[in-house]
Amino acid sequence: DAATGEWEWQDSTGGGSGTNDLAVIDTVSTLAAQTGSIVFTRGYWSVGDGGQAVYRKDSGSAEATNTVTVFTCTAGGRYLLVNDGIISAKQAGAAGDGVSDDHDYLQALFDACPNITARLDPLSYFSTGGLTVPVGVNVIAKDASLNCETTALDRAVTLRDNTTWDGGSVTCTWISGGMSDDDHCAFRIGEYTSGVSSTNIAIRNVTVETTKLDSIGIFITSASSGILLDNIHYPDSSTIGAPIEIHWGFDTDPTLGTFHPHDITIRGLNVGDIDGASNASTGVIVSAGYNITVDNAAQHLTGDYGYRYSGLTNQIIGNVAFRNIYCKKATYRGLWAHGIQDGTTATTRPIVFENCTITGSRGTGYTNVGCYASEIRNVMFRNITAAGFTYGGTIGSNVERITFDGGVFADCAAAGLLFANSTLKNAVVSGVTLENNQWNGSGAGAAGLYITDGSLIEVKNCNFGNIITEPSQEEGVYIRSPATKVTLIGNHVRNVKAAGVNIAYDLGTPSETQNLSLWDNNTAAAGITLTAGPVNLPILTRNTLRVFTGTGIPTTGTFTVGDMVMVNSSVSGPWMWVCTATGTPGTWVAGAYPIIVGAAVNADYTWTPSASPNIVVVDAATPLTSNRTFTLSTSGAVQGMTVEFVRNDAGAFTFSFAGKAVPANSSATAMYDTGGWRLIRFSTL
Repeated sequence: DAATGEWEWQDSTGGGSGTNDLAVIDTVSTLAAQTGSIVFTRGYWSVGDGGQAVYRKDSGSAEATNTVTVFTCTAGGRYLLVNDGIISAKQAGAAGDGVSDDHDYLQALFDACPNITARLDPLSYFSTGGLTVPVGVNVIAKDASLNCETTALDRAVTLRDNTTWDGGSVTCTWISGGMSDDDHCAFRIGEYTSGVSSTNIAIRNVTVETTKLDSIGIFITSASSGILLDNIHYPDSSTIGAPIEIHWGFDTDPTLGTFHPHDITIRGLNVGDIDGASNASTGVIVSAGYNITVDNAAQHLTGDYGYRYSGLTNQIIGNVAFRNIYCKKATYRGLWAHGIQDGTTATTRPIVFENCTITGSRGTGYTNVGCYASEIRNVMFRNITAAGFTYGGTIGSNVERITFDGGVFADCAAAGLLFANSTLKNAVVSGVTLENNQWNGSGAGAAGLYITDGSLIEVKNCNFGNIITEPSQEEGVYIRSPATKVTLIGNHVRNVKAAGVNIAYDLGTPSETQNLSLWDNNTAAAGITLTAGPVNLPILTRNTLRVFTGTGIPTTGTFTVGDMVMVNSSVSGPWMWVCTATGTPGTWVAGAYPIIVGAAVNADYTWTPSASPNIVVVDAATPLTSNRTFTLSTSGAVQGMTVEFVRNDAGAFTFSFAGKAVPANSSATAMYDTGGWRLIRFSTL
């Protein structure tokens, strides 16, 4: 009213083509015929269907029309949807009845919402085909459900850069067709076969389901980064392969190499029973990605055979952490670290499993393992509680630098931990409790830790046997050839099976006992035989080395068990001997480790180490008479092996060791690393 300056509400049933600035109409079907500057609609398709909205006329606009935010005006210009930063699916024409095909309307909604929010009303939406959320679109779907029926390209929702999806449920219902790799998923981030990546994406508070066998819930691929998956739920399923899979991608141009997803956080994953047709169904798969954290989730695996094709050896793979995981029934692998890159060489950065509780089913026709590693370097299982498996933990081929730190391995049918692979190098078991574990379920000679192969294995500060009553384990540690260079320090066997073998440490035959590198401060509770083997320990102890320059082992003097002597290097046979029985002169057996030899100091010296640590000593009685060179062979050397060179003489000349001039009364240590020897310590004695 021009006289009062107030709006007068007038229905448009009088024709809607007058000069009124405000009109109220039933649906968008008559929006184009309006001329007012503001138009209200009572619905999208019909009055009261939830699609009511306000549209503002822009007489000068020639913007492309759509079915959501921009409508034509016959009188000229455009009608633009007025919004407060949120547009609903009903305002885009979606029915939300779970039956009508909402595909075109939902896609139109997403396409119309760059840098604003698309809201799925709390209804059921059905789509024939997948949907794409374009760059900059945020989707709120609290209490809404979306079911995408797919053929051929088998994915429900594709997310582009700078997008979010919050709430509701998304189901990918497979009908037919489908190709491979980046298909068969409810959410897709990145494109596997093209190398296209996406970044800055969050999926929160969503229930995810798929129906195709071995399908994927959320698939992250190529070099996609900056991804957050928070509070994701996947219900019981007999078809799912992986609720979440993070997998390298590639470009069809082979010169461009491969692409690796990175900087990804997954937290609050809740997975139901996914023990379906595929025994390898896994909560989270990480394949050739890096800087990835999975926190507070269920069921888990890192690495698959995709590493076999993942590109150049200098690409970053690893820095993956699984923390606070609970898995109530792992029927194949509980925690699995597998890291092939070129098919033969394990080249990953650290993989960490920490504070995880896993339970198995003791096998159902295949090996059921709690913690498993193969073809990998730098993997740690820290504070793991594993129970009810065939093996609490075991090792496949080509594993180096693996650590079990803390935790409990109990109630496993075959063994708590089993090391039985010749390619295992540099393993540490520290502060672990192993109790109520049986060997092959029989209990005959059952031990908590079995070591039958591998090298450079250190077991320290571990407890064996249930502290109250031990029903299964008859031994704490069982060691046999061809395992070599095993170190036992500060372990304690607190209980064994009452009617069992009752041996704390079973060390095998006399020749096998010499495969020990070090024995120190290992104990057993009262009534338990400390060791089985050629001597009743200690076999090797520290800081009891005596050097002899004679032609054989000492024949005079009083020695105690564990004393070691080094004899002249010209003696035929071993240079180091270990006292195994107290007396004068004592009873001696050849000691293999650590290797200690007297250097032929007045000649250039070449040596092939065969153990770690290696100690080479220049006797004080034979000083250098000229400059010499000590060459370390790389043959047979393994990563982390060390050699210590000690000069006890007062000679005026220097000795070149690992590229360093070592003067008299000095020592130096070299370590084998990345294919060569490098000096890591130099000191004056």
